[in-house]
Amino acid sequence: MLGPLTSIDLTPVTASDTVGDERFFTAKGHFAGSPDKNITRDVDYESTNTAVAQATNEAWEEEPVVAVGVGVTTIRAKDPTTGIASATARPTPSRRHKVGCLR
Repeated sequence: MLGPLTSIDLTPVTASDTVGDERFFTAKGHFAGSPDKNITRDVDYESTNTAVAQATNEAWEEEPVVAVGVGVTTIRAKDPTTGIASATARPTPSRRHKVGCLR
């Protein structure tokens, strides 16, 4: 039995995609007194700028984040039960015609 979830790491930490690309992230959960576990399919993904990237969050699927526009956004993984979310990084400018996705 796993202890309580204490934090989430999301990889890759930085990404740059072309509009229309799908990016799959990996979420690793850290649990008190228990080994780390891949929780990629158990979390919801959020974009701080949905004009740049959107997450589908379909149940029981490995959810891609889709690049929908040019710009920069921050992507977070959030556990729907506890509300614990991955750390966020400060965005950096994306390349022309690219979408920058950061956790």
